[in-house]
Parts: sequence; C-alpha cells; structure tokens
Amino acid sequence: MRKKASVRRTFYRSFCLLIVLPLVAVAAAGSALLYRKLLADAREMVQMRQEAVSSALTQDVRQASLQLAHFLLSEDSEGLALVDELPASSSRRYETAARLESIFDYYRLTGRRLEALHLYLTDGTSYQLYTGLAVPQNRVKEAAWYRAARQRPGEVCVGVAEPGTLLSGKNRRGDLLLTAALLLAAYNLWCDKAAGDSSERVLEQLNSDIQENINMSLPDLPSGESLEEAYIPDYVLNPEMDMPQEEVDGQEYSGVLTIPALSLDLPVIGEWSYSNLRTAPCRYAGSVYLNNMVIAAHNYRSHFGRLKDLPQGEEVIFTDMDGNVFRYRTAEMEILSPFAVEEMTSGDWDMTLFTCTVGGQSRVTVRCVLEERAYA
Repeated sequence: MRKKASVRRTFYRSFCLLIVLPLVAVAAAGSALLYRKLLADAREMVQMRQEAVSSALTQDVRQASLQLAHFLLSEDSEGLALVDELPASSSRRYETAARLESIFDYYRLTGRRLEALHLYLTDGTSYQLYTGLAVPQNRVKEAAWYRAARQRPGEVCVGVAEPGTLLSGKNRRGDLLLTAALLLAAYNLWCDKAAGDSSERVLEQLNSDIQENINMSLPDLPSGESLEEAYIPDYVLNPEMDMPQEEVDGQEYSGVLTIPALSLDLPVIGEWSYSNLRTAPCRYAGSVYLNNMVIAAHNYRSHFGRLKDLPQGEEVIFTDMDGNVFRYRTAEMEILSPFAVEEMTSGDWDMTLFTCTVGGQSRVTVRCVLEERAYA
C-alpha cells in the first residue's frame, strides 16, 4: 500500500511539474502577450480615430472658411460689395441689409454648418444676419481670434466662444478639438436619425388623412361613367387655389413626396423655414396646381442626401392632401450657386427638388416634368 501511495505521489508530482506547471506558465505568458497586443492595438485604434476626427474637424473648418469666402466673393463679390454698403452712414442700409440677408438665407437654407453670420466692420459697427448665436460685442473684441484677425488681414482665424482661445494647427489635436469633433459627428447623426424618425411618424398619419379625405370627397358614380368624367377636382377649376394642408403635431403639411428610385416616401411641409427643414422637406415656392412647385430639403441621408444619385427618367410622385396624384419624370440635374435664387424658381419646370452639396457651396437641383395627373 505504501509503495502504491508513493507511486501515486510521484506520478502526481511529475504530472504537476511536467504538465500542469508548463501549461500554467504558457497560459500566463500567452495572456500577458495577448494583453500587450490588445493594448497596443487599442492604442493604435484610438490614435487612428483621433487623427481621423482631427482631420474631419479640420476639413469642417476649411469648409466653413470656404463657405464664408464663397458667400462674400461669388457673383462678382456681390456679398462683399453689400457688406461695404452696411455702415450706419449709408442711406441704403436697410435695403442693403435686406438683400444681404436674403442671399444668406438662401445660402444657408439647406446647409447644416452655418448657423449665423455676425459682421464686425472696420468702422466699429456690427451687423448680425442671424441672432441665434449672439455674443456680446465686448467679448468678441477681447477674443484672441478677433485680435489675430485684425492683425493678420487676409487670413482666416477660427475661435471659440471663450475669450483668449484660438484653434490653430499647433493645438488642433487637443481635447477641445476632439470633443468638438465627436459632438459634431454625434449631432449630425442624431439630426439625421431624428429627421428620419419624424418623417416616418408623420407619413403614417398623413397617409391615413389622405385616404380619409379621398373617401369623403369621391362622388357616387352614375352607371357607365368613369371617375374622370364624373369628378373634377377643385384645383382644375381654380389652379390659383392654395394647396390643402393637414396639421400633424402642430405643423401644416401639404402632401407626400415619393421617389421610388431612392426608396423615399417623405411628408412635405407647406411652408419652409430653417426649423421646418430639420423635420421634413418643405415647399420652397410654387404649387403643383400651377406646375411650378419647388421643394427643398436638408442633405440628410433620410431626406435629400442621395438626390445627386437620381438619374434622368426616374419617377417622382407628389400626392396632395386631397389624394390628387401628380406623376413626374426627372429631366435634368443642375448644380447651382447659392446665390442663384431666381434661377432656382424660374423656368418652365413643373417640379424642382434641391438640396445642398456636402460642403454647402452649391445646390444639387433636380428638374422634373409632369407626366400625368390622377384624380382622387
């Protein structure tokens, strides 16, 4: 018995020394190596993400600078010429400011990066085209970017709200830059998703309202008569009439836009505004009854972000709130300047859809021709 016990102990010791301990050592060494590898990979990934975010934000800064330059210098420097006419001594200050604001309104209509433009003139006066980001003038003049801009004319200086902070090439990878970039990316994604969710919710209600309006408006058809023979929609008798609207969540909608090639079904708000564009496409001008309707939308992917990919000959459908259906075909795509307000709304096009390019410097414009009107 003692001999057997001794053999077992010897076997166990040998097993532990020759098998278990080496396995534990290998496992520990492997775990340590794996940990180091994972840690190195994680650090490399974080660094790559930081560099990507830094590059993206730097590009956004460049885009904003280009947008401002484009706004001021395009169309033979019309914007800059109008700014020169703004001083208080000018007798045409009100007319000049109104024209400048009109151009800027159209320029930022579908852009998501420009929220406000404050002009600080060399005579000490200032003018705000939009007051949503108002900053006390004394704080602006104390800011490092403002002083740098005065000292270095012709250069673009980008600053933050706190006086004395200037984003430059030397510190653009700092915490402020990274945080701002992450917030910007998250905000854009959130806006896009929120717009898509809102459109889907509204669309369900509008489709229900349209069907209800159809059921209420259709006449009893005499025997042998078609709908077209027995029923004449109001807009045919009076094309100048206002498009009917339905209210959903306090917002007035004039119909539903369908673009099968892009798998889009979108509600259309009756009147455009910056806040309305964050919810859904908006009627910018005209009417489907007069064959001159213009619809604007943000370049959210859930809205008109893929409009540039829409080829000629594709179907576009608009259904008004009475259920009247207007079928169009895409005929032409144009890239227009943000200043081309008259070009956007003029011409013989039956339907126009537009949004801004990614940088906001141009407008992707799709022209459509009417193919068919179907009565409700």
